[in-house]
Amino acid sequence: MLYATVTLWFFGRHAVGDAVGGPVAYLFTWDMFPNYPAWSARRVALVETESGRYFQILPTRHEQFRRGSQRTHSRLDLPRNDNALRQAAEVALTEFRGLPIAVDDPPSYVFLIEQFWPVRFNLPDDLYEAAYNTENPRRKSWRIVDESAVGPNGELEWLPRP
Repeated sequence: MLYATVTLWFFGRHAVGDAVGGPVAYLFTWDMFPNYPAWSARRVALVETESGRYFQILPTRHEQFRRGSQRTHSRLDLPRNDNALRQAAEVALTEFRGLPIAVDDPPSYVFLIEQFWPVRFNLPDDLYEAAYNTENPRRKSWRIVDESAVGPNGELEWLPRP
């Protein structure tokens, strides 16, 4: 009964715009997204050809990452799991090897790369400027997740984990 009374009192104070602060008030606050990540990430697979040119094979410009999949693995929402990215890169490499560009200049190396940035950079420019009083820098960082040489038959030879 006491808990219900105190909860109604806090709710009433919030309803009229007179929020109560302090550590006790936190017990009566509902945190909707307690584990919301602070970083956005995008996974990319690049192919280096024998002539030294680079092509992005995953995601292609025709792919959109949404929940679920089709038979071609072209619409997967990849988890931040290296094995899932490796499998998707192997499928994409098979498709790349069928293109005319790969016949003249075969792939020799594959890089799995992660691009990441703070979530706040996802805000539209006007909202970012209003919130932080500065222009949105849209900075992004990159890291190589994995890499592999392409074997003579097109198989990938992933580097061993340390």
